[in-house]
Amino acid sequence: MRGDLAAIKIATIAERGGQVLRNALLDYLTPEGEPRQPLYQLVVTRAEAEQSPLRRLDEVAILQILRVSATWSLLDLSGARLTTGISRTVARFDVTRSQPANEAARENARERAARDLAEDIRMKLALYFRQRRGL
Repeated sequence: MRGDLAAIKIATIAERGGQVLRNALLDYLTPEGEPRQPLYQLVVTRAEAEQSPLRRLDEVAILQILRVSATWSLLDLSGARLTTGISRTVARFDVTRSQPANEAARENARERAARDLAEDIRMKLALYFRQRRGL
């Protein structure tokens, strides 16, 4: 399975959050670098939404919830879809009166969400390859 995962080329994912997710996928699927001769391509579409469900009593910070989803497809070299899936995660962060702190907190939440999504996608792909081999 590790060899199958290492043979996946990860397509570019749009926007900054997509770049962060792609980097996490590279770390989880191809830690030794992108494959020279890939056997598969992973195509991912990412979406995110923020919510402010709670306001703290001290009014110093507001809890933000970042919901991130990734719809993905594993393709063979001919472009045939082998398997697809959806991965979802939630990351929380506080919004304060400091704009730089808010941006740093939001980026940190995106990075945590990207790691969660990448791990989920890796596990689902590993299961796909395992089932494909009849193990």
